[in-house]
Amino acid sequence: QLTFAFADDVQATILLYDILGQQVILQSFTSSTAIDTGHLADGIYFYELRNEKGPVQSGKVFKQ
Repeated sequence: QLTFAFADDVQATILLYDILGQQVILQSFTSSTAIDTGHLADGIYFYELRNEKGPVQSGKVFKQ
C-alpha cells in the first residue's frame, strides 16, 4: 500500500508507471490517499504527484 498526503486540503493526482513507462494507476484525491498495490506485480514503479500547478514530486518505489 502507498500513502500520499499534503499538509493542506489540496486537490492532487497521483500517477504510477511501471518500468516500461505504462501508466498503471491514476487517482485523484484531496489531502491524502492510500493506494492498494496488491494487484501489481513485484518490481520498480515510478510515481508523479501533481496538483493544480503541475508536478509537485516524483520518485520511484519498489514492490516485493
